[in-house]
Amino acid sequence: MQNGMLLKKTMGKTVAASILATASMITAAASAAPAAQKSKVEAKVEPSKSGLAFHFHVVPDTGLHINQEGPWQLEIKAAPGLTFASTTLKKDAVDFALPGFTLATTVPPSQSSGSVTYKLIAFVCTNDKAQCFRDVLNGEVAWKR
Repeated sequence: MQNGMLLKKTMGKTVAASILATASMITAAASAAPAAQKSKVEAKVEPSKSGLAFHFHVVPDTGLHINQEGPWQLEIKAAPGLTFASTTLKKDAVDFALPGFTLATTVPPSQSSGSVTYKLIAFVCTNDKAQCFRDVLNGEVAWKR
């Protein structure tokens, strides 16, 4: 009889440990899911003295505003046919009047058209400043000479 009670206790602990482990895995998976973006990028291209100027304008969702305190960054991932002085811009290059980045080529394009792939990190907050969000905005903008 005592062996039966011991077996029942052991099985109960094993089941409880299994449930706890499963709950932990579900929680970890939920926290690892990417957060929904709270802003978007409107990109446009126009002629410049040295070739082309790319404007990356961040537009926050309704009820949010731009947070100027975050470490903003723009990284050009791919730009075949284009030459930039730098392919990574940090917060000191943000034009908060835009708000966003403007990046010009240093020489005219070597192709007649193409696209630029980018990653822009922006920061937005709720209007009451109760919550702030870091957005990683990946995109591509087509250009034509």
